[in-house]
Amino acid sequence: MRPLRLAVFSVTASSLMVSAALGAALTGPADAAPPSKGGSDSTTTTTTTKGKGGKPTATTTATPTPTAAPQVCHTLADAAALTTVRGRTVNTLFPHDGRVFYGYGDYTANTGSMIDPYGTNVSSFDAATGVAAVHLPGFKTEEVNTFRSFDGDIYAPNIDPSRGADGSNSFASDAGQTWTENAGAPNPVHVFDVAKAGGELFVAGAEPIASPAGTTHGAATIWRSTDAGATWTVAQSETEEDVTKRDGFERYYWMGVIGDKVYARAALNTYPAVPPLRVLDTTTDTWSTVPESGMTFGTSIYEASRVVSWQNRLWTAQGALVWFDGAKTGAIGVAGGGANLRTLSIGDDGKLYGHDWVNGAVYRVDSTSTAYALTRVATIAPDAASFTVAGGNVWAAAAAGTAQVCSTPLA
Repeated sequence: MRPLRLAVFSVTASSLMVSAALGAALTGPADAAPPSKGGSDSTTTTTTTKGKGGKPTATTTATPTPTAAPQVCHTLADAAALTTVRGRTVNTLFPHDGRVFYGYGDYTANTGSMIDPYGTNVSSFDAATGVAAVHLPGFKTEEVNTFRSFDGDIYAPNIDPSRGADGSNSFASDAGQTWTENAGAPNPVHVFDVAKAGGELFVAGAEPIASPAGTTHGAATIWRSTDAGATWTVAQSETEEDVTKRDGFERYYWMGVIGDKVYARAALNTYPAVPPLRVLDTTTDTWSTVPESGMTFGTSIYEASRVVSWQNRLWTAQGALVWFDGAKTGAIGVAGGGANLRTLSIGDDGKLYGHDWVNGAVYRVDSTSTAYALTRVATIAPDAASFTVAGGNVWAAAAAGTAQVCSTPLA
C-alpha cells in the first residue's frame, strides 16, 4: 500500500520561496496542448554563491516562449485496462535506446492483484511512432513507477509485490539481455529504488521488524549486492526511534549517486524533524551523516523517479529545480515567480528538463562554465502526470486516468 500522506514543500534560498502541495489534483483536458502563453519568459540560475568547483551566483536571461504545437496522442492498452484512475495514470516516462518506457498501476488499490495473470507489465513505446510493446508481461508488482539505467541496462524496482510474487522479489531488469525478475534481496516489503555505485548494486525500501502484537513496525532498509544481484546483504537500516510513532511506513523511497557515493534519506515519523541524509562512500565502505544547513534535499518524496543524478549532482523538482552536490544545496527557478516546477526528466539527449504545472511550460536546463539557466522549449498540458524528451519530441502523459501519452515537437 502507498502512504496516504499529503506533503507541503517549503524551499528557501535567498529570495526564492516555493510552497506547493505534493498531492495536487491532476485534472483537465487530455488531448490538446493549452494555448501559448505569449510574450517571453526569463530564466534564473542557481541561488548559491560560488564555491570551490561550484557554480556562481544567479544570472537572468530572457528567452522567447515557443508557440504551442499540435499534439499526437496514443492510448496505452495495458494501462487503459485497469479500473482505477491511479492505475490508468502513466506515472513515469523514461527514454532508452529509441524507446520510452512507461509506468502505471495502483499500489493503494493493489491493481496488480486484481486480474489473473497477476502483475503489471514492463512496457515501452517507440519514440518515433508511439507504438507500444510489452517487454515483461505480468511483472509481479502492483505498480511500476520508476526506471533506472546503469551501463546500458534498465531496472524497474518492485515497489509492492502482487499476488504470485516471490517473497524476495526486488526488481525487474534486462541486464541479462532478457527481461527477468530478480529475487535476491531477503524479505523486502517494498523496493522503491535501484542504484549502482562502486561496482555494486543497491536496492532501497523497507522490511518488517519485530513489533508488539497488533501493531505494524518497519525499518527503512538498503540492501547491497557485489555479485550483480545474486546475493544480498543489508547495507543500512533505520527506523523511528519513538516506538509509539512507528506505523509501518518507515521506508527509503529514493537513492541518488554522485561518483562512488550513494545518498539516501529515510521517510520516518519524526515530523516536523527531518530524518538525516545518509551517504555511503563505496571507496572506504563507510556510512556517514551529511551536515546540512539552509535548504534540505529530498524530503517528502514518495516516488524514486522524482530524484535524478545529472552532472554530478542530485536533482528534484519542488516548485523549483533543487540540486545537491554532496556539500551544498541550491535551486533554479523561473524569474518573476508564479511557476511551479513539479516534475523533471533527463531526455535522450542527456539534458535535464522541468515541467511547470501552472502553465505547462517545459524548460531545458542549460549549463555553461559559469551558470545554469532555464530555457523554455515547449508547452504541454499543465496537468501532465509525467513527461520526458525523446526523438525530438516532448512525450507527456495526459491527465490522470486517461492511459494516454502525447507527443509535442521541441521548439
